[in-house]
Amino acid sequence: MAALLDLTGTPEPKLNAVRPEVMLLRTDLKTLSDRVTVADSNDTTLQSTSKRLKGQVQYLTKQTNMVTTKLEEQERRAHRNNIMVMEVPEGAEGLSADLFLGDFILKTLKPKCLSNFFTERAHRKPLAPPHPEDYCTIITRIFNYQDKDAFLEVTGTSGDLHYEKAVVRLFPDFPLQVQRQHCSFDEVTKALQTRELKYMMLYLAQPQVVARGKSWNFTSPEEVWDRLEGWHHVRLQHPGWPR
Repeated sequence: MAALLDLTGTPEPKLNAVRPEVMLLRTDLKTLSDRVTVADSNDTTLQSTSKRLKGQVQYLTKQTNMVTTKLEEQERRAHRNNIMVMEVPEGAEGLSADLFLGDFILKTLKPKCLSNFFTERAHRKPLAPPHPEDYCTIITRIFNYQDKDAFLEVTGTSGDLHYEKAVVRLFPDFPLQVQRQHCSFDEVTKALQTRELKYMMLYLAQPQVVARGKSWNFTSPEEVWDRLEGWHHVRLQHPGWPR
């Protein structure tokens, strides 16, 4: 009977005890719903911000690459008129590298060089602190680019240049990046010399090879090797085939 009374009795007291818990649960659910809404809104904002920042990064990367390219080009242009005078005896330039190089060039190459040839400026290449028995490198800027080419051509055909007992060497003053590009062709140029093929290095670092009455321009050492292998194969089949 007690069980029947429990089933048939009024449930109001028990419901009253449960209602506060239900109200708390509803409050928690509403709070959770509000937080989910806020989180969803924040996620949308973050996605929008992330997309905008990604676009800015892409734009800035493009601008940085453009500026880097322009700076590299300006550096290359700034070096184009320069010549490196290497293995100069330490202290030979005295107090003025300008006067030393001007006097050295006039005495050594004036009869063979352009009549109006002169340097714009000169300075020592910054290296480790000098020692009396060491050699130094002087970088000079030739006022006229055509004079610079003529000067290098004269020095290349007139043999060694001497200052007192030292052999002075002259080279174009390329930026470090271009020097590395030139160095990548060292083995190729040796192979060209061995095969007695005429070649020249075009600006920046592109070998031009003259063979079979035609000029061939290359942009990488691999291209030169491939072409050399092809010419070698043809010469094996046809010994009279021109280089």
